[in-house]
Amino acid sequence: MNMEKNNGVWEEWKNWETLLLQTHKTFPEIGLLTLNRPDNANSVNLQMISDLYDCFEFMETAYDCRVLIFNGSGKMFCAGLDLFEDPLKSTAEHDFNNFPDTPKQIFQRQKHSSEIIVKLRRIPQPVAAAVHHAAAGFGMAFTNACDIVVASRKTKFLNSFIKTLK
Repeated sequence: MNMEKNNGVWEEWKNWETLLLQTHKTFPEIGLLTLNRPDNANSVNLQMISDLYDCFEFMETAYDCRVLIFNGSGKMFCAGLDLFEDPLKSTAEHDFNNFPDTPKQIFQRQKHSSEIIVKLRRIPQPVAAAVHHAAAGFGMAFTNACDIVVASRKTKFLNSFIKTLK
């Protein structure tokens, strides 16, 4: 869904660096959460993980919102984890480098990232994913965590973390 062409139906509720949360003007009990990294196919980076944590914490007490629609801006829903971001990247908020070796650092980052799905499942609103073009890896995990998934006929779902051995 292209948020620039929403015909004034949605108004901004909260805004993060990589996410946009809106409410419907006529039916304000409907929330619209948009992954907003269209130039990167809405791939999930450390900033988006942080923004999702904040968003889902906000939604835990947003009792005036009765349902949440989860979508992606631009050409696709979500391309999965941002493979161009250094897997050992840390921030002051997420200092994975405090662990003694690389496998433990990567494990802690993976553990932190996967907790987003648990937080999504814990919000009180039913969540409907509106999926277009592709939901790969983390994007497919998002859709699996939603209560309802509505996808276009040409949508592709790719569970990219499973690799078969021959």
